[in-house]
Order: sequence, then structure tokens, then C-alpha cells
Amino acid sequence: MTRMPRIAVGTVQADADHRPMTWALMDVLQCSGKQIQSLFAQGRFVPRDAAPRITGQTRRYLDSWSMNRTTCRELFRHGSRDAELALIDGQYDAARGNSHLGRSLDVLCRWLELPQLVILDASRLESRCIPTMPAEVDGLLLDNVRDVRHLCQVQTAVESLYGLPVLGSLPRMDCLRTIACDSSSEDGPSREVCQALGRALESRLQLQRVSDLTWKDATDELAADKSDWQLHLGNVHIAVAFDEAFSCYFADTLDLLESCGATVSVFSPLSSERLPDETDVVYLGCGQPERFAERLTDNFLIKEAICNHVCSGGRVYAEGAGVAYLCHEMATRSGQHWPMVGLLPAVAQFRFRPDAPRPAIIQPLQLTVRRESWLFGRGEQVRGYLNPTWTIRPDGGLHSLVAGEAYRYHMVGDQQVVASCCHLHFASTRMLARFFRKSHRVGLNPVG
Repeated sequence: MTRMPRIAVGTVQADADHRPMTWALMDVLQCSGKQIQSLFAQGRFVPRDAAPRITGQTRRYLDSWSMNRTTCRELFRHGSRDAELALIDGQYDAARGNSHLGRSLDVLCRWLELPQLVILDASRLESRCIPTMPAEVDGLLLDNVRDVRHLCQVQTAVESLYGLPVLGSLPRMDCLRTIACDSSSEDGPSREVCQALGRALESRLQLQRVSDLTWKDATDELAADKSDWQLHLGNVHIAVAFDEAFSCYFADTLDLLESCGATVSVFSPLSSERLPDETDVVYLGCGQPERFAERLTDNFLIKEAICNHVCSGGRVYAEGAGVAYLCHEMATRSGQHWPMVGLLPAVAQFRFRPDAPRPAIIQPLQLTVRRESWLFGRGEQVRGYLNPTWTIRPDGGLHSLVAGEAYRYHMVGDQQVVASCCHLHFASTRMLARFFRKSHRVGLNPVG
């Protein structure tokens, strides 16, 4: 990690939405001629994420809870290798109150020696609650500023209170902000909306001072332990479902699978008629299959191909929305039931009304495996983040793979099929080699 400019940006206010300011800052930095790599400070997918549109780069993820310092530093180095500036965003610990389970942006700042910017929502500073700052902050960004008078009042107050400089401010812009953060829209804000946010920040940002901060402590040694990147365990063929319905994958996991010798191919549950040749493992990630339920139902050929793959001894790993696709039926928000693959004797129920926002908080979970599968051994503990978008209701002999009644249907399947409602960042742990284990076909063992 030689001279990698980097910076952390986040909020200390639990009820504040730091995304508009973060997107605006990304846009200004990208337009200044720097190639930005965005990283999120938690191992779960970001809904309505504008970062890829701004930077042209796949979002990467770091997590202090599911990975150790060495792995975190190596994933950071790998994920930022093609960038000129790495920007890590999230919530600082002060915004989480007494919740100590799960990710910590403060820990990532220590592990990666990150300069720190804190976003303060100026509209929320008029209450008596004064936000607590992380230990080492380099500057402040004021969001939701009404006018010049309001800016002067708030800037004077916070600079005096915290002894930190205000390096930029973003006006309220209610209409634009509503469009950017519209929770009823399935997709993230457009590039044009992000550019408008960037233009609003640009004239109010001390860009040179921010750029100078990114070089603070920018020298670092490579992580000592890189064993995961040096695994060569055989040429296993992994078929990844990738289309409009399934597109949420941790890029580091896919990178590592290929670098360790796997052949990674893609297929579309929406349009493919068969799986790629010589498939050993079918990998179904998260996404929004509820938007394409009719097309998924009508593609009988690929559903049959996945069932035949399992019947002939092949393996399947599904996660989040991928679990819903493997169920007997998918119940969408309209209440309509759609036939899916049928490997899991269950109904996947979409949990939210059209007028309800998707959940902002995704629960971190540590699961204990009680039933052995091709991917996990009995007694093993697995850390991930529960995606509450889907509820799995058994419709027959659905087998739980984990201990605890409360977690019963968070991971289900059998020896060949593992279906997890938790997002698991395989590259962040030592679980990656599991994809290469038992590469030969196992015996017939129908699910349920």
C-alpha cells in the first residue's frame, strides 16, 4: 500500500442521512481529476447506492466485525489498486449509541490510518443534543444549511465547540434532496442528480484542504498475511446468477475466487436456458427478483436446469433474494404468489408495502451451524448481516442449518444446498476455500 491517498467520511448523528453530502463530495473529487474508489464501512449492501454511477467503479466493502485487521488492510489495498483516492463512508460509532455489535468506522480508521471528516446535519444542531466526535477528526462538513446567515451561525458555533475547521457546506435544496433520497424508487439517484449535488457543494468546499488531508499518513506497509490471495485449490466452475434481478455481490469475493483458480461464469435466471458447462457450484446473490417475478416464473428451462444440477450432485449457495428464488413460491408486495425453482419447501414473503421505505438498519448476526453442509461444518460460527426484506415460511420439511429457534430460518438447506438470509462476505474470512472443497459430485440428496 504505497502512498495511497484515503479518507473517511461519515456522520455522528444517528437520525441524519449522510448520503447527499457523501455523493456530492464524491462527485467533486471525481470531477477534480481523481479516480475515486468508494468503500462502505459495513459488510452489507447499500440500498439506492449512487457511488458506482459517480465513480464508474464497483462499490467495495470493509467490516471491522467480520474481518480482522490484516484481512481488512489487504482487501483495502486490493480494492483500491486501480484508484487515485479511496473514500470510506458510513456512520461513526457515536451515531450508534449503545449498539456495540457489528461494524465500526472508528476501528477502520485506526486500522487503515484514515484522515476523518465528519458530516453534521445543520438542521439537527438546534436541539440540546450535542453530537460526540470521534477521537481524531480533521474537519467538518455542514449539511442541510438554510442560507448564508444559518451557515455563519452554525459554523461559528461548531468551530468554537469542537475546535475543528468547517471545510464545506451543502444547502438544503429540499426538492433535489427528495429526489436523491426517494425511498419509493427502486433505483438510486441518477448521475444528473449527483452532479447537481456536486455543483452545489463545489463552490462551498475547500477542495485543496480536503485533498491535502487525503495524503495524511498515506504511507503504509502491505498486510503481512496474504494467504487467501495465494490459494490455488483447483479449477472449480462457479456459475454466478447475474442480471437485472440478481446483481448484489461482494466484488472481493468474486475477485478472490478467480485469483484462486476458479472458473467464474455468469448466467441469467431471467433469460438463460441452461447453466454454463461443467458447473460445480451455482451462486445466487441478492437483488430485486420481486420486480421480475413473472419473467422468473416463465423461464422454466433455467429453473429445471438448477434442479437437475442438484439432482446430479451439484452444489448451490443462495443469499438474500437468491433464497426467495429457490423457494417453492415467491409472494410479492402485491400479494400475488409466483412459482419459483422449488428446491426449498417454503414460501418467500416480501415484507414491505409499496409506500414503506426499505429498512435502514440491517441486523448483524452470528450464527452457529448445527447441521453440516458442503459449505459449513457442524459447530462453526458464521458472521453476517440479516437482510429483513424477505420472510421465509416453511411449506413442508424445510431444514434449518443453524442453532436457535429465533434464527431457525435464517440459513436453511441440506448438504448440497445452502440458502442464507444473511449476507456473508466470504473474502473477509477464511471461508473462501469452502467453494473449492469436495469439488467432485456428491450423491443424490434432495432438499427437504
